[in-house]
Amino acid sequence: MSSSFDFSAVKLLSFDVFGTLISVRDSSYDAFERILQEASGTDVDVKAFWEHWEEKNIEGYWEPYRPYRDICKASLDSAFKAFELQGDPESIQHYFDSFRNFTLYDDVAPTLAELKKKYRLAVVSNIDDDLLAQTPLMRELGEVFPWFARRKKHAATSRTAACFVIFWKMQALASKVSSIRVSPKVP
Repeated sequence: MSSSFDFSAVKLLSFDVFGTLISVRDSSYDAFERILQEASGTDVDVKAFWEHWEEKNIEGYWEPYRPYRDICKASLDSAFKAFELQGDPESIQHYFDSFRNFTLYDDVAPTLAELKKKYRLAVVSNIDDDLLAQTPLMRELGEVFPWFARRKKHAATSRTAACFVIFWKMQALASKVSSIRVSPKVP
């Protein structure tokens, strides 16, 4: 199959952090078990609760800018209501405290080390800088990423547009190269 895509033109690769480089679901279930325990919700399935919370987070990303902490707290309040629990949204701090224990997917470090030989690498994230800094990605591999883009106040529109452009370009690239997988989780 011939490809008209010029791979030599690629100078920069950017990566989302959560779910792409860091296993956020598995890494945060313990924190959500503590949150549920404090809300007398030990009979609630932590994974179902987390998924509802994450769905509300994603909805929050498409609204006018709010800090990640605020989105997470509002999403936790929504999850408590949906599961009929009397919980304190401030208990989301357990989740933030767990960032230092998040795990990278097994292939992340060697893959990034190899890619760094040929490309500039950057991360794109909507989480607060101080929270990102606590993750093993930035603690252990921060020097790999000279550029760090994040969602900033009044930049939601350009971020959304950039995500769609990046996704579209990756889809086009993936259609040409069978070894690249693109997960179409763009709302």
